[in-house]
Amino acid sequence: MPASGLSDAEVAQFAELVRGLPRLAILVAQVDPDGVGSALGLAAIARSLGVEADVFYAGSFGHPQSIMLWEAFGLEARIRPIRERDPMTPTALVDSSKVRDARFGAVALDPVVIVDHHGNARDIGAGRFHYVVPGGAASSLVADIGFRLGLQFDEDTSTLLALGILTDTEGLAYVGTRPIDRHMYARLMDAGDQELVYRVSRFPMTERACSIVQRMLTHRAMHPGSILVSHMPDILDATEGEYLALAADILVRHADARLVLALGIVDGVVRVSARTREPSLPLPAILRHLFGPDSGAKECSGGARMELPSSVRDDRRLLGRFHLYQDRLRAQLAELDLPTVP
Repeated sequence: MPASGLSDAEVAQFAELVRGLPRLAILVAQVDPDGVGSALGLAAIARSLGVEADVFYAGSFGHPQSIMLWEAFGLEARIRPIRERDPMTPTALVDSSKVRDARFGAVALDPVVIVDHHGNARDIGAGRFHYVVPGGAASSLVADIGFRLGLQFDEDTSTLLALGILTDTEGLAYVGTRPIDRHMYARLMDAGDQELVYRVSRFPMTERACSIVQRMLTHRAMHPGSILVSHMPDILDATEGEYLALAADILVRHADARLVLALGIVDGVVRVSARTREPSLPLPAILRHLFGPDSGAKECSGGARMELPSSVRDDRRLLGRFHLYQDRLRAQLAELDLPTVP
């Protein structure tokens, strides 16, 4: 069996399924290198099979690294906002397997193709190719399918897929990195742009980004069980939600923290970035317990979204609701018993 876990017959099933589609709409829930890279990689595969494919994204390009992708790869002409998607077009999900995702709207999706590395679920058969296996990056899974179908990705797509792998595996050092991630990264970089990979991997931060991260590092508190909670005291713009993850990535290095939660109000929604240094900690279950089903995680990182009442519109009332939410969260954390990890 190949390193990806896909048999040759299953790869052939994928190709037959895609060839039979009139068109394909590829959806990206999380605007980051892995989401964008795997989406454009899948679009390249579909086109090589004679099927036109369009890529649509939810959210916004606010993270400094995502902005670099937007500019360096001319993404304005290659991907479109989710509101422009024709709901009648067959759908594919990459880097996510949530068929009910608030970022895509209220209607549940019925994707014919899913390629994701968050979780473990396979449903490959007539009329569907749902392939979800634990791993470092969705870009690795997409690249593997493309190579096994004989596709040679162009320089841009190779570089985007490589960046997806490199970013989601933290430079191939992440605990969830698999052999397929290392192998696909090396193969993609035969055609990838090494200088561009270096520049995007060391993305610059604006003064605003530095200020937000600095404030979140200041507004932090340790809770029982070595749970470190940080919050942004002001409301963030829709393009600034990814700065929560930047703060969480720094705070997880705190010597006393087993679990880090970075919270903020983004576009009327409470967003959470979660991090831990303990791979054995059941992070997905912890986040579901604290934040409900609209959360997700892999080995050491995850996130969640919590809707605030739609009737609350002005900033003062939003912040008031946020403070009440934090009070409830503190009570939940006081009752949370994190398992002991050897």
